[in-house]
Amino acid sequence: MFSLNRFCATTTALVVFASAVSLSAQEPPALNPSLRPVDGVLARLKARLDVDPIECGRHPIPERATPPDNYAHALTTSVRCVTDAAAQRRPSWMLVQQRGIDSWVATGLVSDAAGVVRQFNYDGDPSGGGGAPPTLSIRPCATPMVTRRNGDVRLECSPPTDVR
Repeated sequence: MFSLNRFCATTTALVVFASAVSLSAQEPPALNPSLRPVDGVLARLKARLDVDPIECGRHPIPERATPPDNYAHALTTSVRCVTDAAAQRRPSWMLVQQRGIDSWVATGLVSDAAGVVRQFNYDGDPSGGGGAPPTLSIRPCATPMVTRRNGDVRLECSPPTDVR
């Protein structure tokens, strides 16, 4: 024979479970913490440069201190994507996460509809943990390139040349 107390306890448990499932379905999923800064960088670029760029690559910090050859190749492919998009007057961007001492830092390239390529640098907390707002600096990049020195792979730019 089924008791009323058991029925109430079972019903209560089901209601609590259903409520929890319903609440969790309404909350946005937790983002991967390493992706949040990237989304912030993209939002800042869109706002500052009035672009909606196509994605040419996001490159996290390599696992090894000396990145493998395929890392340099992947960066080169992303640089080519940005420069090709710029030549076609299509906004584009790529991001390279860097080793920060005390905050999340990155560099990258962004192109706009005028065909201009710029390098950006982002620092998630330029005060070194003091809670300062993130900074995003942007400068012209005449010739973006991937270089390899002492086992390190870098995204670099030669500045534009003034021929006046």
